[in-house]
Amino acid sequence: MKRYLWPIIIGVCLYVIFIMVGKTHWEIQEAAQRFSSTGVTSIIKLNLLAFLFGLLIEWQGLKKIFQKEIKVSKFILIPIIIFLLGIIPNHYWMYWFGVGMSGIKMGTVNALLVDESHILLMVLAGVLFVRSLVKKEDSYIP
Repeated sequence: MKRYLWPIIIGVCLYVIFIMVGKTHWEIQEAAQRFSSTGVTSIIKLNLLAFLFGLLIEWQGLKKIFQKEIKVSKFILIPIIIFLLGIIPNHYWMYWFGVGMSGIKMGTVNALLVDESHILLMVLAGVLFVRSLVKKEDSYIP
């Protein structure tokens, strides 16, 4: 039974996050219709939930971290940079860079203007963050 306890707990946590993401999405939609500033906090909340989802996907590595089997990788900066790119709400990217762009800059900023891109970045940051803290010799990845 102990063998199945962690996967069950993680599965329930992932489901709760999934439900919270749906609720937060509707908060963002209502704030957008009212032109309310509460939409920004809801967007940040959504991004943090996505990051937590990414952390929990790597539950075996997270378990090793809680058992204090940590070795910080030299690639720890990559998930931190991805996290910082993902946590900034999308309308700030439009404010900073505008719309008069072309080439790679336009493609990058256009991707950062979409909420779904932020969710993908935050899940990726969560996964990479856990992987960068797990000892290499104890890695569970084949």
